Amino acid sequence: MTRMTSIPAALVGVETNAIAAITMMTEPSSRPAKAMRRRTFISISAAGLGLAQLPGLLRLRQGSAAAASGPLDLASLPQLQKAGSLLLKNTALGPVLLISQPAPVLVRAVDPRCPHKGCLVDWQSSEQLFVCPCHDAEFNASGQLTNGRKARGPLTTFKATVANGRVLVSPG
Repeated sequence: MTRMTSIPAALVGVETNAIAAITMMTEPSSRPAKAMRRRTFISISAAGLGLAQLPGLLRLRQGSAAAASGPLDLASLPQLQKAGSLLLKNTALGPVLLISQPAPVLVRAVDPRCPHKGCLVDWQSSEQLFVCPCHDAEFNASGQLTNGRKARGPLTTFKATVANGRVLVSPG
């Protein structure tokens, strides 16, 4: 048996107002949404594309600044010959791996980032090879790919010269 109770008059108005508020929140607005203007859309898109290109432009600018100012003095020849190879991570050209090959004295400079995934290659002086530790690609002393399907080409090489016992490097 259902018992009927009466709702106090003070609550009836509250219930009606609550239902009206819920209805207003769930129903779409009769006012149309403001459409984005074409000029605004193009401006925002262009700014986003510009920001996406910024890292590449900064690297390009660093390389051109280094080229404009002449070769970089990166190491002493005796220091390089003693070590056999030197990895310099922060130069105006980006990372540079210097190697010294004996008799006749030959100095080479490469960007040590593998073209496959950017892993830093290791110089194996006994085999005269750069080897990528990530997928075992091999590059000869000139940076050319000799073994490894995944690498997407040779290592980037730089022009290395020796003057007054110093190793000078410039873009290749």
